Amino acid sequence: MAADFQSTTLVYGIGAPRTGTKWMSKYFTDHPQILMSPIRILHYFDARYEWHPTLDFDQLYRDRLATMEAKGAENEMVDAIRDRVRMIEDPAAYIEYFRKRWTGERAVADITPRYCDLPAEAFAEMVGKHPQVRFLFVMRNPIDRMWSGARLAWTRDRSYDLFERFDRQISPNKRVNWADTNYMRTINRLEASVPRELIRYFFFETLFTESSVRGLCDFVGVDYVPAEVDVPQNRSDPHPLGEERRVRAAQYFKPLFEIMAERFGDEFPKAWAEDLAQAG
Repeated sequence: MAADFQSTTLVYGIGAPRTGTKWMSKYFTDHPQILMSPIRILHYFDARYEWHPTLDFDQLYRDRLATMEAKGAENEMVDAIRDRVRMIEDPAAYIEYFRKRWTGERAVADITPRYCDLPAEAFAEMVGKHPQVRFLFVMRNPIDRMWSGARLAWTRDRSYDLFERFDRQISPNKRVNWADTNYMRTINRLEASVPRELIRYFFFETLFTESSVRGLCDFVGVDYVPAEVDVPQNRSDPHPLGEERRVRAAQYFKPLFEIMAERFGDEFPKAWAEDLAQAG
């Protein structure tokens, strides 16, 4: 256990979305030496820097709290949301949110996937929030992320053609705008503000192994606890992408594959390298 709250490690899971961050949140929640935020996706820094063009996360929490209080609800989650709303006007309330719930854990964690879109100045503020911090950034093959995102959207709205939508996204006539999948943008902003030794990069394709989980625990500063690694990415896809479509997607993402291969060298996942080779 940590001697005092100041000696704990504040762990930021900054994304990216659709890369196993929900799995990581559950692992942290179950780990006896980690205090995971009771609000699974806190949306504090992304709301603070107003990155999202349409969603006001602060207002969403205000509304959620008002609804709960109107029903007379009083429980642990209501208390957590009340403290989240307090952060809107009081930046010091962010650390107090964790301090209030801390019971000696070695680490406390805020895993909000959309933090990957934050500007460099946001990462600089995050470094200054606590004496000891760590940043975790998980990346997934951009083809699989795009396909996973498309299928998730399709489960919510079956009115559109899943494959037609994907084809439009990878169209050679479409201006390449990687947005969520431009990992180097996040890396460059992060390393402009955060000392390199405080950052650890993981790949979705190799995350769910004992060696990776041990590395994760070592970096965070907690003991290794066995993890459930039989995760959904090993299940058959009911909507396979198909070889021809995957090749076209690889060609679309070829510049990103090349940049990432140069940046990570031997750490560049085999599955990514296979797609780069297919891109021609």
